Amino acid sequence: MPVCVNGLHIKYAFPGFFSGFALLLFILSSIIKSQKGEVIHGLGIRFDEKNFLIPDISGFCANSKYNTEDAECAPDFVIEVTSPTTRRNDMTVKKDIYARFGIMEYWIVDPKAQTIDLY
Repeated sequence: MPVCVNGLHIKYAFPGFFSGFALLLFILSSIIKSQKGEVIHGLGIRFDEKNFLIPDISGFCANSKYNTEDAECAPDFVIEVTSPTTRRNDMTVKKDIYARFGIMEYWIVDPKAQTIDLY
């Protein structure tokens, strides 16, 4: 897309989906951390004796209790990045578990479709 800066025409590409998602995640992480919360990648969450999941990204607000190995409480938000092999599970089983255990916000990022669904 061309732009004009001080009479000079410049052609540049908009950031791709992954660049935009990375920027969004950075902003979200910065906001949460400024409020003494935490955004963590790959943390195991034990919801009960039958449900243990490892979301791609988990976010905890300041008053949440967790440690850096496994959390015994539900995060405030979860982000899953789908693939063709995980999409069905992310959209059904995990979505139901996250809702049942009080996850306030669940994002499903689909790189192929370049979409982010919020629940």
